[in-house]
Amino acid sequence: QFGTLIQLRAAPRLIQQGSEKTPKYVIPERKGSPMTDKGIYMIIEENSKSTQSFYLILVVIVVLALMCFRLWPMWLKKGIWYISFYLLVFLIVTAILRLILWGVLYHFGLEFWLFPNYFIDSNDPRDSFLPVYSFEVREDFADARSIIFRLISGSLIVYMCFQFAQDEKNIEDLKDLAENGLTDLFEYGQDFMIGNALGDGKPKEGANDTRNDDQPETFADKYRKELKKDVDELGLDEEDEDLTNYDSENQEEEAKKEEQEEAVDGKDEEEFVSSKDMFDEM
Repeated sequence: QFGTLIQLRAAPRLIQQGSEKTPKYVIPERKGSPMTDKGIYMIIEENSKSTQSFYLILVVIVVLALMCFRLWPMWLKKGIWYISFYLLVFLIVTAILRLILWGVLYHFGLEFWLFPNYFIDSNDPRDSFLPVYSFEVREDFADARSIIFRLISGSLIVYMCFQFAQDEKNIEDLKDLAENGLTDLFEYGQDFMIGNALGDGKPKEGANDTRNDDQPETFADKYRKELKKDVDELGLDEEDEDLTNYDSENQEEEAKKEEQEEAVDGKDEEEFVSSKDMFDEM
């Protein structure tokens, strides 16, 4: 490997021009740029071409493999789906957890962040989780206005959480979402991937049917039942029935009018034919 040293900014050597009668001013000397401890330099390292060729071939192979995703074996598709799903869940849970921790400790005048570099895109994945946490006392820790604001904000949050917990239905929905919601989403994605192996984009029948009649209802099934119950309580089905009956009555009336018009047209045609026969006989 070879390196090239490039001078980014030189430390100028200053000289004076002019006489004593005229003002003196200083300009940098342009003749040379010697290396000094005040200069800024950059070393360009030239890697071997074999390494660049290897990475180029690797990129081409990865792109072709992604384009041929439909041809992958099923075990490899499932492995990619498992890794993607659980990695996404981990990232979302981490983002929510760090926000909750910051919100709680903020009301105590503390600045705490779990994985402070979590959302910095310029870092690589490893540096996004380093350092693990950052902790410091806020500058407005003893400020009277900030203390009043934190007290009011904390009281409102506690009150909202208390009101939310009073309804047992909300707690049950959260439990169902935590227990069955992710399972439903995971199974849906797996079924879609299995069905997509045939190119139809639909779940393959019986491909991943792991549920039995003895298993409890899923979160989606309970949500559909609750939605249907709310619709029944609001009487939306009755309104639909009334609209259907109203439409059927209108259709019957229109059909009767059409029959009457056809009957009148038939009588006119008969009278016209009979008058023509009488004229021929005469």
